[in-house]
Amino acid sequence: MNEIRTNEWWRILSNYESSDLVKTCFRAMHGGDLNTSKASEICAAITQARGYMESASSAGRSVRPLLLYYGVLGLARGLTLFLSTSLREACLAQAHGLSASSWGEALTREGGSMGDLKIKLNANGTLQQLIAATDHRTFLRNNSSKPNCVIKYESPPTDTEVSLADILSRIPEVRPFYSRWLPDSREIVAFWPQNDHPGDKKRWRVDPPYTAEDVRAVMGDAVHELNTTDSVISILVSGDYAPYMSDTVGHWSVGNVVAMTPFPGELRLSKTVITFMAAYCLGMLARYYPSQWTATLGNQRHTVALPTLLATMDYIADEFPRMIVEFLEPPVAPSSGGGLFERTNDGFQQ
Repeated sequence: MNEIRTNEWWRILSNYESSDLVKTCFRAMHGGDLNTSKASEICAAITQARGYMESASSAGRSVRPLLLYYGVLGLARGLTLFLSTSLREACLAQAHGLSASSWGEALTREGGSMGDLKIKLNANGTLQQLIAATDHRTFLRNNSSKPNCVIKYESPPTDTEVSLADILSRIPEVRPFYSRWLPDSREIVAFWPQNDHPGDKKRWRVDPPYTAEDVRAVMGDAVHELNTTDSVISILVSGDYAPYMSDTVGHWSVGNVVAMTPFPGELRLSKTVITFMAAYCLGMLARYYPSQWTATLGNQRHTVALPTLLATMDYIADEFPRMIVEFLEPPVAPSSGGGLFERTNDGFQQ
């Protein structure tokens, strides 16, 4: 059976392929009525995205990255239309909002790595409209199966440049593969806030596979005390410490928060933006450098990166639809603070 048909997020998204249901959801979010023509534009974007994703789920690896990216693009466009009260399909950007920087040289250079591939944020494009529509927010799950925290980041400046390694190293779900490819990279640490807060400090727990070296690399001087018992790490951090964060799904679909090092230039990007960028990189690699991509698939070149890239494709297919649903039907109120947690129930607060 096609995996899209059994995906819980696509079951929710199917409601956004009905104009009448889109009108109802739009009214619930914005408080106003949506005309039929714009409702149809939203439905068309979601329906087309589903088609691309369905095709990607059964496509060969040589073309799957491109189909996934077009699915991501369609979902981003549909969400942007839904979140805007005035934007119409004709006004959506025709550009991606990203551009590749000297990929041919990086891919063919002796000893080069796919992790060195760089992309630049442009002034205009689908990604910029998505950032504006979502207010560059990230929904997080702290010991919860549903989002219970929200963070808002500043919009990234034009011409910001990041590498594929920068992007993939900040996707916790691909870490088991990425850490074999580039084992010296220490950019993320999953942690569990504890209830006892001694004085002006906060106590967090860090479990394997994360190590004390990971903690020190990511959290740095914010760590005041670190103790290890049977591979479980207990740390005390400054009370005002607010790391750059994401989350990851654990057992029983319960998520936990992850601290990350910012991108170069202290840049902080939302999960949605990071995933869009990852999809763009893989899609452009398959589309414009097919000889390099097929050589990687054929175990001829850049093979050490392949398991990470395949895991990233699975992550995009599984998680990007969920991120879209969280914005269409937000479980928590948007945060008004820049870069800070907002507590929405009993639990982690910053």
